[in-house]
Amino acid sequence: MSQIERAFELLSAVRTHDAELAGDIGEWVDSYENDEDDWTAKNWGFCRHLFGEQTSCSMLKGLIPGEACSIHWHAKRFNKFVLVSAEIDVVLYEGSLLDGQHNVLGKTDQLVPLSNYEVVRYQLKPGASFDVPPNCVHSFEVVKTGDIVEIYWTENGEMPSQDDIHRIIAGRTI
Repeated sequence: MSQIERAFELLSAVRTHDAELAGDIGEWVDSYENDEDDWTAKNWGFCRHLFGEQTSCSMLKGLIPGEACSIHWHAKRFNKFVLVSAEIDVVLYEGSLLDGQHNVLGKTDQLVPLSNYEVVRYQLKPGASFDVPPNCVHSFEVVKTGDIVEIYWTENGEMPSQDDIHRIIAGRTI
């Protein structure tokens, strides 16, 4: 079984609450933690690219409580947060999914104030997963240290670009 097939099998187990199979995800994550050269430091912790296929890619993130990623959006890519051992709040800015019209957020002269959006929080604990669609302004805030897996894909099946991130506010301490 390939890495991507195993990852999706484990993620499917998390989604369907198959406790025995989902328990294996911790071992799967642990197998990637030995190679320190592949980790990138971020304000909210560390991340490592796990795999990239024709239509999806994935990152493992080790998180530090009290930190948050940037408030941002993706033009083409979906992302799924799968919680292994961390706890996070996914923060969505409701009203930001405007049929692509908010693409002006990437231009500072046309910036839509975040105060125009209703903030909605989703509290996620280990075993949970959450999908964020393209063109939805979002962030995550770390509640409890641990690991998450983040999977990216596009609706048309193209390989998602790592450059498809449009930051509004940089990562920060909360």
